[in-house]
Amino acid sequence: MRKLVVSRLITSVPGNSGGFSLARSPNSITMLDIFDAIESDKPFLQTEGLIQRVFPETTAAEAGSERFERIFYKAEKSYRSSLQQTTLAEAIHQTLNRETIELVDWNHSLGSPDIEELKEKK
Repeated sequence: MRKLVVSRLITSVPGNSGGFSLARSPNSITMLDIFDAIESDKPFLQTEGLIQRVFPETTAAEAGSERFERIFYKAEKSYRSSLQQTTLAEAIHQTLNRETIELVDWNHSLGSPDIEELKEKK
């Protein structure tokens, strides 16, 4: 959750009456925003020149390494583009199969009475 707060996708309020809430409209948050917040926006493939170190005497190693990197770059670009095209609102609507999303303040509706009831039972 901290990564989502740091990325300003959600806000956090500490304490018994605290919690988390979206910092922006779900229509303005993409799956790419969430992915980048959690995983970072660094490239998937971090090459360290391993092929060139294992096969330093051949030019094929460098050409193969460059080809390998291009393949991964193209795949990553496609993946990130796909995530960019879906908003959080769309994902929620598709998941719940509903047109509207009901927002619940757990401190003032369902959550607090349930907690109070549990306290009374002790």
